[in-house]
Amino acid sequence: MTSKQIDTHLKERENRRYCNMLPQEIFAEALWLEWDFHGVPVSISKIHTLLQRYNLKPKRDTTDNDLSLIIGRALKHCRTHTAKEEIDKIAEETDRLCTIARYDMAVAKYSHPVNQNVDKILEERKSSNRNAREEGDR
Repeated sequence: MTSKQIDTHLKERENRRYCNMLPQEIFAEALWLEWDFHGVPVSISKIHTLLQRYNLKPKRDTTDNDLSLIIGRALKHCRTHTAKEEIDKIAEETDRLCTIARYDMAVAKYSHPVNQNVDKILEERKSSNRNAREEGDR
């Protein structure tokens, strides 16, 4: 499976199920897919790309070496090798190493039932904030 096919797969699932998932869980699933289908360690540049795509950023004391070892550390004590359990362990490790980059975007994206309307919601919020500021200036 190529990277383009993986991205397509994730986008299809995003529309159906990701409304109630945290960014760490979505990132974990994307990282697991990359690792599982390619069978080689995921490059640090790909990890940074996935972090940015799923609205995450490394904590201050996190190094690139820590990020590259997310899968290894997560699966070190994993007794069963089902995809769901592996993804959950990777999500826990990601939560330990990363934080949400922009909370306003995360709240709009993951709390709204149809996350295809995220841009519309953010634009509405920006315009309402502008209108409130303009009214306050008068």
